[in-house]
Amino acid sequence: MRRALIGTLAGWLTGAAGLMAQAPLPPLRDFDEPPAASRPTQSSHRTTSKPTPKYRVELPEEDEDYPPPRRSVREYPPEMEERRAPTAKRPPREYVFDEEYRPAPRRPARELPPDDYDQLPPPRRSTRNIPIDEDVGPANALIGPRRMPYGPGYGPGYGPAYGNGMCGPDGCGDPYGQWGCGPAGCNPKCPCGPCGPDGRIWGGAELLLWWTRGQFLPPLITQSPPGANGVLPGAQIIYGNGRVGEDVRPGLRVRAGAWIDECNMCGVEGSFYFLGNRNQVFVTPPCPPGIVIARPFFDVASVEANGNPRQPGQSAEDVCDVDLIGTVTVRTYSDLYGADANFRRNLICHSDGRIDMLAGFRYQRVEDRLSIEENLFTLLTAPPGINFIVRDSFRTINDFYGGQLGLTGEFRSGRVFLDWRSLLAMGPTVHTVQIRGSTTRTIPGNPPTSETRVGGLLALDTNIGDYQTTRFTVLPEAAVNLGYNVTNLVRLFVGYTFLYQSSIVRAGEQVDFTINSTHIPFGTIPPQGPLRPEFRFKYNSYWAQGVNFGIQGRY
Repeated sequence: MRRALIGTLAGWLTGAAGLMAQAPLPPLRDFDEPPAASRPTQSSHRTTSKPTPKYRVELPEEDEDYPPPRRSVREYPPEMEERRAPTAKRPPREYVFDEEYRPAPRRPARELPPDDYDQLPPPRRSTRNIPIDEDVGPANALIGPRRMPYGPGYGPGYGPAYGNGMCGPDGCGDPYGQWGCGPAGCNPKCPCGPCGPDGRIWGGAELLLWWTRGQFLPPLITQSPPGANGVLPGAQIIYGNGRVGEDVRPGLRVRAGAWIDECNMCGVEGSFYFLGNRNQVFVTPPCPPGIVIARPFFDVASVEANGNPRQPGQSAEDVCDVDLIGTVTVRTYSDLYGADANFRRNLICHSDGRIDMLAGFRYQRVEDRLSIEENLFTLLTAPPGINFIVRDSFRTINDFYGGQLGLTGEFRSGRVFLDWRSLLAMGPTVHTVQIRGSTTRTIPGNPPTSETRVGGLLALDTNIGDYQTTRFTVLPEAAVNLGYNVTNLVRLFVGYTFLYQSSIVRAGEQVDFTINSTHIPFGTIPPQGPLRPEFRFKYNSYWAQGVNFGIQGRY
């Protein structure tokens, strides 16, 4: 069967070859010959010396327009769509646009002062046609001849020590009002760069030299001739009856913060400050001969130590006398420290400065202490040399907790800057008063015997204890600094700060100068009469002010 199939296929191929040999071939001509109308005869063509071309092409006999006419690649109106004759005059070109894609007209160019052109970067041009109301944002900030000037002293950036954006005379951003870095923020990015000064993080330290309002002390120690016995008003006050602790005190303040957005519009900051402890010590001199040193008070007892009746009036406890020698030591202590944390929001950003709003929390503590200690030895008692140590102690603590609002700003000219801050904090202050008193008597012997009882002189069993109350307080702060930008990220400054607190309690002012002498320990008669001294909260205001020298760095 295989042989039969091969024979049949061979027969088909043989018949097809015969049919092709009998068919006439179309006429051929040279590739570069002219059309038939101008073609020379066969005899003349063969007599020429032109070589026979290698390539031939078959042309239809009916095509007389070879080569075909050139056609335009542009679109024309419908009446021009039919084939034109080769000699027809072409119509003038005309463009047809869809109204939806017609390009928007450009804004007119604005003239700028000649001094500003040498500071401008090359203009950026838009790569697409956008309606006027959409032509905003960094990608299309400059179109055509329009340019954004810095103006003398504006940048690039915030002057020689500030940001890296472009600022116009009316503030950070487009001087023509298309956008800006104002309270609405920069979304998604600030087209003029971050609002100055430079840096996303900042921190600094300041040396404080401040004065504070001292605490008032009642008359604590007097001296007089023997006849006056140290009683007021005839005696001379040698310590007390005035304020103490008002001299200058060194301290430190540190402040740090960071911006939380790319435009330096929103941020957080915090600070901590303290003044060095102020300790003052006063010690009476050794008992001079013929001089009485005493601790005065107003006695409301109706009987004397020997039981005789008496009228309330001025009295005193002897420290140095003919039958007694000793010393008195008075110590005062004052402390101030605080901290705050704020959220910072820009309100105005200008090429020469900025103004921000502050909102946050403040804590502040003011603490005072007053201690009085007597060390006495008897001379005429039996046995002689009995020692008495009398202690009175007063301590006050004022803890303020409150929210605060304020403004802070900065203005600059070249590398010189002026910054300011104004805050108002309001909230409760927890006032704590601690009063302690004791008397220790030591009788000489072998061995000596000692006994301690509650109560001293101004701190007796009638007012000893811990007391606490809460009161609404206002705490404003104002500060101003003048400084110089050493580099873009380092600055030095000197300034002034004023801090005020409307209500605190001071240790010296909690002393009740009126006592009942029958409550003094180791007395000869039992306590009787009014319960004095007594405790009552006595409030006063407080301030701290002074100069500060600081350095600040930014990153």
